[in-house]
Amino acid sequence: MKQAILITAYKNIEHLIRIVDFFNDEYSFYIHIDKKSNIPETKIEKLKSDKKVRLVSRQYSVNWGSLEHLKAILLLSQACAKDTDVKYVHLITGQDFPIKSPEEITSFLEENYGTEFMTGSALPHPLWKNGGMHRIYYYNLYECFNGRNWQRIFIKGFVLLQKAVGYKRKQPSNLPKLHGGSTYWTLTMEAV
Repeated sequence: MKQAILITAYKNIEHLIRIVDFFNDEYSFYIHIDKKSNIPETKIEKLKSDKKVRLVSRQYSVNWGSLEHLKAILLLSQACAKDTDVKYVHLITGQDFPIKSPEEITSFLEENYGTEFMTGSALPHPLWKNGGMHRIYYYNLYECFNGRNWQRIFIKGFVLLQKAVGYKRKQPSNLPKLHGGSTYWTLTMEAV
C-alpha cells in the first residue's frame, strides 16, 4: 500500500535522512524545513537526492504554534494529494522516528483501512491550561516569537496585558463548536 509521510522539521538533517532511509519504496516523503534553520544546502541536496523524497520546501519561517506551521502542513498536503496512488498520509515532525517497521505499519493500516487516526477534544478542555481557550480569546504573538524557548515570555506578557486591560476577542455568533488536539495524524488520502 502506497503511503506518504509529511514532515515539518527545523534541525538535525542527519535524522531526517535516517527517517527516509528507514522506509521502503512504498513510502514517499514531502518535507518542509524551517526557512530560518541553518542546515547547509549541501545536506538538503543529499536529502533531495533520495528517490522517495518528492518535495523539500523551505518556504515558511515556522514558530511553534504559528499560522506558518499550518501553511507548511497545507503546502505538503496539497503536493502529496497529487499522487493518486497514495492511500494513507502521515504527518510527523523531524524529531520523530517510528517504533514499528514499515511492514507492520502497512499491515496495521490495511487491516484498519478507512479509519482516520487523529485526536481531538471539544473546547474548553478540562485538562488544558485555560481550557485551551486563551488562543481564541486573546491575540497571541506566535508569528513573531517562538513559544518553545525564552521568547515565550513575550507571548505570555502580551496575553497578560490584554487580560489586564479587559480585552477579549469577540466570537462570531455563528462560530461552530471548537475542538483542539494534536497537530500530528495519520489520515486516508480522501480525508487529506
